[in-house]
Amino acid sequence: MNKTMAIFKKEFYNDKELSEDEISLVVELTKEIFEKLALELKLTGFWTNQPAQNRLRGELLQILLFEDYKVIPNLFTIRNQVITRILELAKTNNDTILYAE
Repeated sequence: MNKTMAIFKKEFYNDKELSEDEISLVVELTKEIFEKLALELKLTGFWTNQPAQNRLRGELLQILLFEDYKVIPNLFTIRNQVITRILELAKTNNDTILYAE
């Protein structure tokens, strides 16, 4: 989960020092993304199931475009790039995500 937070901080805020509100927002977004990943990765054969991966991409997009997160800088502009990075990170850390709970 910390790697996802680092990605969000770098991509959205260019690694600037964040305010308490910005930190809370990034933590909330990270938790929501992590929970969605943990749920979807439990599906047998997820990484070989392209329709399941496409559905997850759509669900991640919905999360990123949720009203509460519209104040995050650059979010809309780089949303697809961020989703790709999240999925790459999830694939690399599949077991860690699955057994983190």
